[in-house]
Amino acid sequence: MDTDIHAMLQDAEDYLNGELLRITEEWLSEREHQGESMLMPYLSYSKEHRYFYRIALANRNMLPVQKIFKPLWEKLVLPKCQMAGILQNCIPSF
Repeated sequence: MDTDIHAMLQDAEDYLNGELLRITEEWLSEREHQGESMLMPYLSYSKEHRYFYRIALANRNMLPVQKIFKPLWEKLVLPKCQMAGILQNCIPSF
């Protein structure tokens, strides 16, 4: 039974991570959000789904942050850094 709970949490987390990436990409493409922090979609989404994340953290000691942030980092943050001329060796990597 314990394995079933962990599999269910993993499936839900995978779904939410994909949805977060989609929402963030849509948010960035809307002109009305230009100039706002790129963290806004992430923070809003985390707040909206905080109950799930509490349960996930209660059933394991940490969320896989690299798995959550890597797609956002590669698709959104890194290209903006490169466009701004920030040197590759100054940018942290996962």
